[in-house]
Amino acid sequence: MPFGTEMLKGLGVHFRIFAPGVDQMRLQLDNTPGPLIMNSPKGGWRRSFIRNAAVGTRYSFILPDGTQVPDPALEISTRKRRGSERSDRSKAMLLG
Repeated sequence: MPFGTEMLKGLGVHFRIFAPGVDQMRLQLDNTPGPLIMNSPKGGWRRSFIRNAAVGTRYSFILPDGTQVPDPALEISTRKRRGSERSDRSKAMLLG
């Protein structure tokens, strides 16, 4: 399964995270009133498809204890491109 986000032009965005030791993972988008429970297909992967997510949407994954974490796939990609850490570590942003 692909890791991170996958934008489907005109359709929405697939959000995916590998979290094998977590009972439930939630997804928080800045343009939604509350967190969404992510589906849990086989092997520890969590996923959600969101139609109204677009470039610039800020999002984070929420652990069962309420801790917000940015998308690990985006964090790895950002560090490789920029060679530095971002200042807002609790959320990621969809890039085009």
